[in-house]
Amino acid sequence: MRTLSFDKAGAAKAADAKADLVIEDRSIFPAAANSPFVNYAFLVEPGEYLLSAFSVRVTKSVSKVGYFKAERGELVSAETSKGGSFTVSAGEIVYIGHFALDCFQNPMPWRFYLDSQNDFASYLRDVQKESPGIDVDRVIFRLFKTTTIGRAFELPSTR
Repeated sequence: MRTLSFDKAGAAKAADAKADLVIEDRSIFPAAANSPFVNYAFLVEPGEYLLSAFSVRVTKSVSKVGYFKAERGELVSAETSKGGSFTVSAGEIVYIGHFALDCFQNPMPWRFYLDSQNDFASYLRDVQKESPGIDVDRVIFRLFKTTTIGRAFELPSTR
């Protein structure tokens, strides 16, 4: 997976306008062997963010490399995204899930998640080690909402 792009809802954009948030993998090597995911943290304005584009690099051989892409015109219409969205309010730190490549029928991004309070707590301890400036006690589990590139899920309560 090369890029995921998000547009802030409420601000119509031209087809060729830059997205409000772009996550770009510039590495030529996959993530560490013990995890297929790389953690990212972004400071964004409060609001709803719509998946507006993605790009997946497809390699058939050393000499046959192409891209499987979805652009804003294919994903966003009438202030909604076929791919999904996430929301963040002022002062929040939100975990929206992990994104990786799925190749079930066509290469496409897929949103994964931690499925227990213990796994989430363990993940946050690792985040704290990697990024000590993030107050992991304030992190909210609020997944990227989607019906096309992931399954609906709510983290079970500890009560």
